[in-house]
This record gives sequence, C-alpha cells and structure tokens, in this order.
Amino acid sequence: MRIKFEGVEAEAAPRGTLPLGRPFQIPPSPSEPRGSVPLGFMVLRNPLIFVRESKEWGGLGLFLELLHMTLEKTIDALDKKFAQQELAQDAALQQSRLVIRDCAKAIRHLHTGHKDDAHAVVKTLDADVKKLQKAAGDDFQHIANSAYQEYAEIKCLMALLEKDELPTPSDLGIDPLSYLAGLADCVGELRRSLQLALNDGKKKDAEYLFEKMNYIYDNLMILKYSSSLVGPLKRKQDMIRSQVEYARSEMLR
Repeated sequence: MRIKFEGVEAEAAPRGTLPLGRPFQIPPSPSEPRGSVPLGFMVLRNPLIFVRESKEWGGLGLFLELLHMTLEKTIDALDKKFAQQELAQDAALQQSRLVIRDCAKAIRHLHTGHKDDAHAVVKTLDADVKKLQKAAGDDFQHIANSAYQEYAEIKCLMALLEKDELPTPSDLGIDPLSYLAGLADCVGELRRSLQLALNDGKKKDAEYLFEKMNYIYDNLMILKYSSSLVGPLKRKQDMIRSQVEYARSEMLR
C-alpha cells in the first residue's frame, strides 16, 4: 500500500518492518484527528502501522534516523556504565565477606585466649577495611555497612578487654551508624567474656566487664531517635537492655 502526503509518497510496510531496517513505531497524536498529518509526524488510521522510508520521505526520515542513532549511543553508554558498576559491586561484596569472616575469627581468638592470633587477624583487618572502602566507593557503601559494623565490634571489644580507650568512628574510618551498631553488638560479646570469667572464678574480671556493659548501655540509651535516623540501633538498644539484665542475674548467683 502507498501513502501520499503533499505530493510525497511512502510505502506502508508490513508489521515488523521498519524505517531503514530499524525499529520505529509512529503513535497516534491525541490532539489530531485520525488521518490528519500534524507538523512533522504522520498520524495513521492504524496507530500500530510501520512505515518504510523512501527517497522522497525527506526531513522525517532523517529525524527518525537521528533518533535511532541517539538512542543507540545512549543504550551503549549505559550498558558500559552498568558493566563497570557490576564489576565494582562484585569486588565490594567479595571484600565485605572477607572482612566479616576475619572479624568472626578475631572474636573467637579473643574468647579462647589466643590474643596474639587475634591481634594478627585484626592487623590484617585494618588493611582489608581500607581496601573495602576503596572498593565500595560512594555507590556501594550499603554493601559495606555490615562489614563496618563487624569491624567496629571487634575493635571495641579488643579495646575494652585490653582496658584501652574505645575507638571513635573517625579512628576506624567508618560511618557513625555502623559504629553504633557494632558498639551495641559488643555488649553481647562482653557478656560472653563475663560468663567465661565467672566460670574461671575471676570475679574481678567479671565485675569489670559488667561495668563496661553498663557503660555502653547507659550511653547508647541517650540516643532516643527513630530508626529512620539511627538505623538498627533502636532495635539493638532493647537487646542491650536484656543482655545487661541477664548479666546482672549471672553476677548475683
């Protein structure tokens, strides 16, 4: 079928054939009656019809070609961008898992009395967290948050067990919310150390650990804000309260 407009003819192509062999669908214009031709666009009675460019098609054919080329370049650029982001995401995930595993190892060494092994793991952790920060960048910090939380937990636990000052978020190079979540989790590990001290008959060590549990609890409970601001801390505050009360009962036995 031939379509004629202002002396210019174009051949209507079967469905699935396209301008210059490329996809382009001409939609109907809601402001124009069917069968009319608004500025630069053909409105066909069948809104799903495809048109094939002819030599006489002129400006509209050029417009369709340029539109297709622009979209091609856009999609190609986005494809390359997403491919790069996927590689960065995979690197951040792998590094995050490594940090979390090493944090668990360091905590186990502390509870079993292997302090030298714990220090060796933590020394490696310090370097691995820096690698994670680089891998996560600005786009994948959410992937690194769990690892930062575990890192804060082991660093705070080690400081308290060795009777050193607690590190700050700036000292660890992590965000405040991950730091607070890790500090809160540290209370559970302090209770575990307290139980081990009581089993070994080390009453003074247990008293020190209980004091630090209360110290963390009292300070964290000052932060009475919604979860939208403090993240998982609000839920962890309730858990800390239970840990402290259980530890208090264990101390009185």
